[in-house]
Amino acid sequence: MKFLLAWMMPPGTSFQTYAAGSKLRFIVQCRDVIGRHIAKYGRFEPQLTDWIGAYLQDRPKGIVVDVGANLGWHAVHAAQHASVTTVVAFEPDATNAWLLDRNLTINDIDKVVVYPCAVGASAGHAHLHRYKRSNNGRHSLIKNYGLGSRVVPLTNVDSALEALGLAQDRILLMKVDVEGFEPAVLAGAVKALERADVVITEYSPELSRAGDLSVEGMVDRLLAAGFVPHQLAAKSSKAVRVDLKDLRGIEDQTDILWIKPGANGSAVAASEQVDPSAG
Repeated sequence: MKFLLAWMMPPGTSFQTYAAGSKLRFIVQCRDVIGRHIAKYGRFEPQLTDWIGAYLQDRPKGIVVDVGANLGWHAVHAAQHASVTTVVAFEPDATNAWLLDRNLTINDIDKVVVYPCAVGASAGHAHLHRYKRSNNGRHSLIKNYGLGSRVVPLTNVDSALEALGLAQDRILLMKVDVEGFEPAVLAGAVKALERADVVITEYSPELSRAGDLSVEGMVDRLLAAGFVPHQLAAKSSKAVRVDLKDLRGIEDQTDILWIKPGANGSAVAASEQVDPSAG
């Protein structure tokens, strides 16, 4: 009923809802796809959320980097874990960054640093092309949807973490969800990859290639840094190793979990080292 009443309000109206199974509160816009899911079901990306939550339990102290944080669903959840000392959340869209800030405030979270800017291989500025209001997470640095754009500041992960005094901190998890711009983000995170345990990327070959970005180069970069590709098994939160040949054949958007051997306990054996030239 609360969701239906919110739907009757003018577009852009925000309201408060709750995450299922916790006391976490979220300010959302019900006409946005993420807001709809949270308002109706109390969940968003449930398998990935559960995997991240289980992984962050009982980890050594470290930081989480969330590139493309949107309204803060994953950043807020990550901040609940004692192992996480700081969450660095990048979000270039002004509306999403505003929602993210409000969601940190209403949950009394003080260890998330919000960077209201885009992330790429270098510093500067970029055009953020707007998508339909039904999906505020699909704005793009690559594709022009004909719905206008805004110039936003651009940074890179390594420079941002150095500026924050976090250049030496262990990175428990880095999540990158930027609509095909992932290869550019990781090209600017060379030092971060060396000390990261897990990197979760939205794998979008078609979108990346449309922006003249090399998906193959991104994969090789991650393999060379010692990561092993995994996917979440259907209807579960178990990470299953992906064969390189299968990975290179994926064309649809999907999440790939890049896990360094030993980072997830017994789930990834040390013997699972991958030859970057294989596949």
